[in-house]
Amino acid sequence: MKKWTSNFLALICFGSLIAFALPLGFSNLFLGTAAVSFLLLGAVQYFSKKKSLSDKKKMQRQLDEKALAYFSEHDELVLNENVTIRSDQANGFNTLDVYYQNEKLCKVSEFKSSFPDTYDYFKYVIYTNEVVETEPENEEEEDSTVNLKKFMRQIDDLNTSITNTKITEDLYHTSAMIKFIDQILDQYPEKESKVSKLDYYYLPTLVSILKNYVRLSDTNKMDPDFNEVESQLMKTIYLVNQALETMSATLCDDEILDLSSDMSVLETMLKKDGLVKEGTIDELKVGENNAER
Repeated sequence: MKKWTSNFLALICFGSLIAFALPLGFSNLFLGTAAVSFLLLGAVQYFSKKKSLSDKKKMQRQLDEKALAYFSEHDELVLNENVTIRSDQANGFNTLDVYYQNEKLCKVSEFKSSFPDTYDYFKYVIYTNEVVETEPENEEEEDSTVNLKKFMRQIDDLNTSITNTKITEDLYHTSAMIKFIDQILDQYPEKESKVSKLDYYYLPTLVSILKNYVRLSDTNKMDPDFNEVESQLMKTIYLVNQALETMSATLCDDEILDLSSDMSVLETMLKKDGLVKEGTIDELKVGENNAER
């Protein structure tokens, strides 16, 4: 707080004490002092809050200017091997675009709620124009880049606090699909790259949404707008479950195709070498059809 403001408030305090003391007598000096103290405290809080808001606006303005200046000279800013920031017609820091593995993910403002640490780092880089060098990960860390079990546990824990039966049932399905995908990854760890976005964005965002929903349901359940939020959450979980089902169904497409091709090649070679009778496959199909009848 500036010096003139402190002097001004001290002058008000001194003058008010005299004003209370003279007409009312010194017996009421304590009451007057308390009243002035409250006035003084209110004034201090007002000026402090005003200054804080002013500082935030000033910092945001500087951040916007620095972001636009940086991207006027650079196409992108690489935060790590997966995440880059680009300016697609952005008009400030929060409207910059976040890309994950060269695929647009969201705006920086949306990115903040799910990844506050990365957001703060990016903010630091733009504000100081200084990229912090990160140490390369060791091989053991690289071997385990996807951790779906963590999100499954978080969803299950949050689900215990949810009283809406429909949401609870849908989240049970979410958890089951995550477990199924995780089992596929145990068998085919090379498939992790296909679900990295699930681990990096979709599930963290869902967990963040569920945390906010549980917090709201504890305090704002009677709010008329809460029903609309709850309906939107049901749609969101439904879409996430659809995405999980699609992902699990297509995760092993290459292996299924390879297996089918191998069987076709083997069948062709057996026929070519004269090791099976012609029509054997047709006879097998007829037998299967009769068995079904």
